[in-house]
Amino acid sequence: MKAQPTKTKAETPDPVEFKNYKRVYTKRGVAQFANLLEPNRRHNASGVFSVVLMFPEGSEGHVELAEAIEAHFEAYKETLSKADLAGLSKATLNLASKPAVNKDGSPVLAPDGTTPMIAFNFKADAMRKRGDTLVPNRPKVVDAKMNVVPAAVSVGRGSELIVSGQMNAYGPAKVDGGKVIAGVSLALDGAQLLKRVEGFSGPEFQSYDGDDGFVVTEDGAPGQDDGSAY
Repeated sequence: MKAQPTKTKAETPDPVEFKNYKRVYTKRGVAQFANLLEPNRRHNASGVFSVVLMFPEGSEGHVELAEAIEAHFEAYKETLSKADLAGLSKATLNLASKPAVNKDGSPVLAPDGTTPMIAFNFKADAMRKRGDTLVPNRPKVVDAKMNVVPAAVSVGRGSELIVSGQMNAYGPAKVDGGKVIAGVSLALDGAQLLKRVEGFSGPEFQSYDGDDGFVVTEDGAPGQDDGSAY
């Protein structure tokens, strides 16, 4: 009688360990808002780099990124306790995307004039902790030929780019007001700028020819007509 082969543990694969902060590269998309080269300091004194990247609904860029985010969150759920899984039923789920809208609330449409655009929000704090100190956290932005884009370049709405980021699953967690949140955020790592549309550069003025105008001296000190008489 022949001996039966014995099964070894090697035949049973070990479960794959979940790793948060999984890198993702987008398809070529269109920027709705972009603070890629200079951070926005409106709500954060240190500044936040960000880009809202849009794709036509149902396009390859939209579907591929949305499926990657959903798969990452499903893998994250496998690590949660029964209590946390129960808490998800009460959570407001945010998977880093939503229909893009204009300032008046109307939907942003693709060039065909009918397909809605879906927006994905990538963010990164301009400063991050390294040990006990804060260090700059500037995303790397390159052009089509891999040249680094200088901070002086303006990147506006309609610019086309590929974005590199990291998916970070979180929650369920309570925030102010008792609201429970969970989902996936997209950390901004960098971008490749393939088509640039110049952003808003501020109002245009002309040199004032009068003798009573305010002038800043070379050392930055107030010059003539510094307002001290008022």
